[in-house]
Amino acid sequence: MSLVSRGHSVGQSLYHFEWCPKYRYNMFRGDKNKRLCETILREVAERHGIELVELSVMPDHVHAIVSIPPTMTVSRAFNLLKGASSRQALQTSAKVQVEVPERTLLESREVLQKRW
Repeated sequence: MSLVSRGHSVGQSLYHFEWCPKYRYNMFRGDKNKRLCETILREVAERHGIELVELSVMPDHVHAIVSIPPTMTVSRAFNLLKGASSRQALQTSAKVQVEVPERTLLESREVLQKRW
């Protein structure tokens, strides 16, 4: 990892990102889904100029150490990696889509109705 020099500054922007699927399902338990996630994340990172220094896909969450360009905010980089990879994975493979139990959705709907 080298230092980035721009105008009047020199530095290194390394960040540790971690995220998990909704309800922390073990979506990446199988090798096929794990490889699909890694491939998609690498494609998305390359497309947006984000360098993946380290990537680890666990059964129920993802760890990534990334180096972002100085012009990109941390939240933008996180949003690009998480959002684009999720969208592309759902379009690529129907097996990645996880069925959510009806009971879980009904309970959350009831809580929202009580608040309003």
